[in-house]
Order: sequence, then C-alpha cells, then structure tokens
Amino acid sequence: MSGMGDGYVGTAQDAVRIRRLEKQREAERQKIHELKSKSASDNGQPGLLQFGSSTSEILETAFKKETIGLVTREQYVEKKENIKNKYEEEEKEKLQKLQQEEEELQLQKRKKRKIKGSSRLSFADEVEDGIEEEGGENKSTEATRLRCGRLGKDPTVETSFLPDSEREAEEQAERERLRKQWQTEQDKIRRESLQITYSYWDGTGHRRVLQVKKGDKIGDFLKAVQQQLAPEFREVRTTSVENLLYVKEDLIIPHQHSFYELIVNKARGKSGPLFHFDVHEDVRTIADATIEKDESHAGKVVERHWYEKNKHIFPASRWEIYDPTKKWERSVEMFEMAYIVLMLLEMVPERIKDFFGKKPEVLWAQRSDKVYLTVALPDAKDTTVKCEPGGYFSFSAVGVQGEPFHFTLKLYGPITPDGCKTRTGFRNILCSIQKKQRTDLASNDGHDAVNMTPCVI
Repeated sequence: MSGMGDGYVGTAQDAVRIRRLEKQREAERQKIHELKSKSASDNGQPGLLQFGSSTSEILETAFKKETIGLVTREQYVEKKENIKNKYEEEEKEKLQKLQQEEEELQLQKRKKRKIKGSSRLSFADEVEDGIEEEGGENKSTEATRLRCGRLGKDPTVETSFLPDSEREAEEQAERERLRKQWQTEQDKIRRESLQITYSYWDGTGHRRVLQVKKGDKIGDFLKAVQQQLAPEFREVRTTSVENLLYVKEDLIIPHQHSFYELIVNKARGKSGPLFHFDVHEDVRTIADATIEKDESHAGKVVERHWYEKNKHIFPASRWEIYDPTKKWERSVEMFEMAYIVLMLLEMVPERIKDFFGKKPEVLWAQRSDKVYLTVALPDAKDTTVKCEPGGYFSFSAVGVQGEPFHFTLKLYGPITPDGCKTRTGFRNILCSIQKKQRTDLASNDGHDAVNMTPCVI
C-alpha cells in the first residue's frame, strides 16, 4: 500500500488509523519537549532543580538574583512582596491556561459523542420509505405521527428489571421499616419472663425454679442461681460464676449463649429440646411408643470441680459442649428404652412386635464348658447367629410364612466366638456356645432343659 512501505499488509482503514496515531505521538513528543525547555528556562534554573522545590525556595532564589549589595529593611520587604505577587500572578495564569485546555478537550469529546449518537438504525430509512409508498403523499402526516408514537414507552413491556431510583428508594424505606418493626418485636420477646426448672447436681438432684428473662445469657442465669443456692449450700457461696456449669439435655451450654438464641434456633440436645425449660415427663411409657414426643428434662447446675472429678462415669460421661453448628436428631435410644419397658409390661402393640420380630420358643442346657440352646422353629430359612466375646448371643431367622423371628441373650460370662456352632434340623435349630472358662455346676450336671423367655438388650 502506498505510504506504508512495501511490506505492509492491511486494509485502508488500518493505514489511516496508523497515520493518525503517529501524528498524535509526534504532537505529544513536541509538547513534552516544549515543556522541558520552558521549565529549564524559567527563572534561569534547570527544570530538575526547579521540580520539587517549595514555594519559599523559589521566591528566595528569585530574590537573591534580583538583589545586589546591601538593601534597607523597607527595600527588602518591598522586593519580597513584589516577587511574591509576580509569582502568584504567573501561577494563576498557568492554572487558567490549564483549565482552558481542559475545557476545550472536554468540548471536543462531547462533540464526538454527539456525532456518534446521531446515527440511526440501518433499517430506519427502509421503514420510512415503506410507509410512504403504502400510504402515499396524502398520508405522510399520519405516517409521521405513527412513527413518532412508536418511539414512546410501551405499557405492555416488563421494565421492573431496569434501574429505577424512586422504586429502589421506596423498597429501601420499606426494608428499613420492616427491620425496625422486627427489631422492636424481638426486643419485646427478650424482655418476656421465662421460668426455668433446674436441679443443683452434686450426685443427688435438688429441683428448683427460677424466673429470668428470655434475653438473659447463661452466665446471668448462673449468677442468679448462685444467689438462690448460697443460703443452703456452703460450697456454692465460695465459688465463682465461671466455675458453675449449666447442663441441658446432656449438653454443657457455654455462658455466652442466651436463652433467646436457643429458643429462636429451636436447638436440640441428645435427649430433648433445648428451647423448653419446663419439665415434661416421658409419656411414651403409657401411650403409643411409635410417637416421638418433645419431652423436656430439668437442666442441671453443677460445679466444674464436680464435673472434672466425675466426668468418666454416668451421667457426666455423656455430657458434651454445646455446638450450634452440630444438629442432634431425635434420640433413638429413648425409643428403645420405652420399648423395653412396654414389652416387659406386655403392652407392646402387635405392629411393633412384628417390626422387631417374633420370639421363638427356646430351651437351654449347660455343661461346665458349653451352653446348649434349642430354638423350636420348624423349616426356618435365612438363619443368622452371632456370638460376641462379652457374652452376647443374637439369633434371627425367617419362618415358613415369611414372618421374622429374632431374640438376643446376655449370658452370665464371656464366650469364645470361634467355638460356637449351629446345626439346622427340620423341627428345630441347635446352637452350641463355647464358654471361655469352665464353671462348676453344683445343682445339676446341666442335662436338664428349662423353658426360657429371652430378654432383648
């Protein structure tokens, strides 16, 4: 391409743009050179020395150059004032010049934007031409009116996603109003009274009732507990609040947590809710055991010294530090305990018996080295026997009609699992359990068989 060298490969638009950029760079170089020359010539001082000098240093240098010999005090003050005024006028002129250049630059940018913004869509002329051709010259006024009307807002178009300062201000005001309303309601809840049933736990329970506010923290509650227990228990008088622990549903709740926090989050412990502070007895022993109840137990207040001394034994061995991030599900252990009680009282519904399995008839006998079990279960299938060293024996099988059978025994001594054997017959199943140690049988030699009702553990 002409003017760009023989090796240039590109379009004419790129060539024009390259030449324009070269001219701009050349103008910038020329401007920088002029500024360097001007700064070096100002006041006869090099630009590098003048750059970074303070106003007082510049005035002092100019005064020294214009003053020769001794001068009187009045002359010194007058020259100093003249030089200062002259310097300020020059600075003002420079500032005005820079402002004018900046305004001109902004004006040029605005003109460029207007030129770019005045362009229309490429198909606008085609639409106008089509309307004129269809309507004719006598309908040009109506066509123009229709075209102008199309430029307005369409009420059927969804514009909620567009920024709207008025709508956003209204929404923000509404959020603030709701936030203040919610804060007022929560403050009112925090001021409500709360009755807490607790027991001072030193090995025996001493149940008490204390009135606090829902917004109080555990530390405030323990301080009130100390004042309530001090007249009766001498060890509580000398201890501090930091050495008292509040245990609720087998969880040690730290002092910084509040009752309001536990209630709002509906926190749960190992054996019940942490947001109920009155006492509900476990009603499942006299009702349907399949229904999970929100039973609540009285909290315990213990000394830290007592806990450190007894944390290896029950119930302190079950206690853990409360962690808000950890979720405790409804306790299955309490359901199993309720089932045992109901089964012993012969109050278990049939559907629960079917769920856990029916109990077959079991005969037992023993020798000094073995225990023999005979399970009366004809034509049993899927027989499973498990022996544990601690003396646990479990049996499960499926009957002729598909009904499950299951029972578990806790023997009186340890056993050897490898020595346990099982043989399945047509009418019964024979199990031989090897004792770990021989036992002396004083009453009989172990050949007598006795009926036994197994216990579930």
